[in-house]
Amino acid sequence: MTCVIGALTQPGDTLAAEALTYPGLRALARLLQLRVVPIAMDEQGLVPDALEAACRAAPVRALYTMPTLHNPTTATMPVARRQALADVAQRHGVSLIEDDVYGFLLAEPLPPLTHYAPQHGIFITSTSKSLIPALRIGYVHAPQAKIEPIAAAVRATIYSAPPLMARIVARWVADGTAERLVAQKRSETRTRNRRAREILSGVEVGADPAAAHLWLTLPEPWRADDFAAAARRCGVGIVPAAAFAVTRQPPNAVRICLGAQTTAERVERGIARLAALLATPPDRYLSVV
Repeated sequence: MTCVIGALTQPGDTLAAEALTYPGLRALARLLQLRVVPIAMDEQGLVPDALEAACRAAPVRALYTMPTLHNPTTATMPVARRQALADVAQRHGVSLIEDDVYGFLLAEPLPPLTHYAPQHGIFITSTSKSLIPALRIGYVHAPQAKIEPIAAAVRATIYSAPPLMARIVARWVADGTAERLVAQKRSETRTRNRRAREILSGVEVGADPAAAHLWLTLPEPWRADDFAAAARRCGVGIVPAAAFAVTRQPPNAVRICLGAQTTAERVERGIARLAALLATPPDRYLSVV
């Protein structure tokens, strides 16, 4: 992300992103001195008409988007919307930076944005989710004209991928280990996802069955920050919507990660604690005069 976005932008440029996005993007935008403009979303992900409006209002250099199993909402953009988004980007000269880090969880992946906008699409992914977090190997597919600037950004920052990690990944791809690990993760994630939604039945949970996290819209009178703090006191870590929000008014929701624990049993215990917490009213704090 650092190399690609750094190669395609200059300080002061406008970078578009979903109104809810990966928190690391916000930190990176601050580092690179970029202005981030939020693009509206719905249940199918980013809204192309909203990007069109943003481009008409001011020049947009690039769009960072996660069209497959979006973090945090789990939305996956259908083919027709991918085509519409690519059309907008091509008309306005916007580079499409597609983060597909969760794409491996779909048994039948959808076409990437680069398929519809080959001269504007940049596809990035990583082994940190699909294989193991310790393998910090990233991949970029870019148009020919953008390869050298991105390569120069690599040389200026990390210089190269860690050789030993790259060798391990290459070996695992060649001997079938990577394919086996991906299949196991895909199956385990679906199992955890299904069980979590069963435990949380009765509340509004946005979750693609393949997703590695849940997006829980909180019932009244709970507020996201209060619920996250209460969950922490119960020994469960979750992330309030504000951590993902590009706008100043985030939804009243939290993200629940299903992959952080080593066993499904520990995940279920955590989800059960959240369900019990939802069934009780939040603490009322007394005003001090």
